[in-house]
Amino acid sequence: MSAAALRLDAPVWRSQALNFHLAVPLQVCLCVIPAMAAVAVGQPRVGAALFFAILAPILGFHIVRWDPMSYGSVLLGVTPVLMVLRGVFLYSSVEVLFAIGLLLWLLVGGGDAKAVQSRQVLTLLAVSFAYWLSSFILVGNYNANFRAIELSLAAINVFLLSRHRSYLASGLISTLLSVTIYGAAIAPHVNSDSYRLGVAKIDGEHLGNPISFGLAAALVLLLTVTDNGRWILVGKRPWLRGVASLACVVLLLLSTSRGSWLVVVVGVAILFWYDPRQRFRIAAAFAGILIVGILLTSFGHDATLSHYLDKTFDPDQSWSKRTTGRDVMWKAIPHLLHDSPVWGFGPGSGLRTAKIYYHENLIWHSLYLQVAAETGLSGLFLVLFLMVVATHRCYTRFRITGELAPLVGMIGFWCVGITVPGLDAASACFLGFGLIGADYSHLYLIRRAAPPQAQLEASALVAVAP
Repeated sequence: MSAAALRLDAPVWRSQALNFHLAVPLQVCLCVIPAMAAVAVGQPRVGAALFFAILAPILGFHIVRWDPMSYGSVLLGVTPVLMVLRGVFLYSSVEVLFAIGLLLWLLVGGGDAKAVQSRQVLTLLAVSFAYWLSSFILVGNYNANFRAIELSLAAINVFLLSRHRSYLASGLISTLLSVTIYGAAIAPHVNSDSYRLGVAKIDGEHLGNPISFGLAAALVLLLTVTDNGRWILVGKRPWLRGVASLACVVLLLLSTSRGSWLVVVVGVAILFWYDPRQRFRIAAAFAGILIVGILLTSFGHDATLSHYLDKTFDPDQSWSKRTTGRDVMWKAIPHLLHDSPVWGFGPGSGLRTAKIYYHENLIWHSLYLQVAAETGLSGLFLVLFLMVVATHRCYTRFRITGELAPLVGMIGFWCVGITVPGLDAASACFLGFGLIGADYSHLYLIRRAAPPQAQLEASALVAVAP
């Protein structure tokens, strides 16, 4: 049956008690506030120890209660801070915690465990595991592309939480709380070398990443508008929508992450095209962004924001400055593919090939460039094919249900892959929404019943029939 035919029958989500779980943001704040307070006073190692010391018993409590929904929601909420502090303490903790969460979903069983066995989830797990394992075998270092596992596990967590939307919404709002607290704690340490909120050097430790910081704000900002805010339960709470939007705009601008800006611009363009009812709200949001940007450049942040706006939009700037040198990477790829077009130089060889072909000791700053360098055109075509299939399913879901969030999330992941490898939990949130596109298990069809009089006449005909 075609998508258009299904659309006529108006499938909708099964009714749920869609209320915030207040315990989730409270537990997230309990983990984040003491840790970030220590970071604010220049003690990132103490902050990391506090964070994990509080987070471990909270997650353990949810494991004992066999409650994967609360576990996953809290873990989603603390992800921005978890990704920052991993560099100080327990670097692989992100993968371990998300793996434990997936195991908990499977052990509890039921429909969620069956959802893990769906084609899109198993494909994502198989591809990411094969990519990491082959990198480990070829390079001899388990850390080589291990974050591909992080990407898949964190995306699956978002996908499973979407089957319980109140928990997903609680986790996403908690994400905004985490990134706001993190931004406030790190702001005093932003130095003249970077001028970027989200990254700083404290007590000899390099903390944070502007795009990871910006992507969290970008996702929540888009969800305040997408599908009338239903995914984060602000549709009937205009004051909460306004507060969340304003916080996201400020954080997004101060991150100066142009990759995050790109995600928001493309996501808003999709909403503007496919959801005419939201066009006024989108226009108002853009006006708000403009006003906030003017205020920030007028009151103390002109050295930061103006610098990156000029770098991005000034017609006198070179492409190298506009892209922070990324154009050199894109120019180098044709030469690399000429030398090894089919199979690349092997999984895990990204840093080595980068040194050879664009002469910098940096990873390829794009998912597509990294995959092309390490696996050649064969791997690149496979990844693009899987992403196209997922995008088509998200569009089909929109045709059936009218929900745009999965499509916006998947296209957002496409945009993330242009500027960074995207193998991390922050990017995974967008891919997680893309996974939702093929999940129809929580949908049902509403079929119009015949009027009561027609039903009585039909019963009478049956009764008198010979």
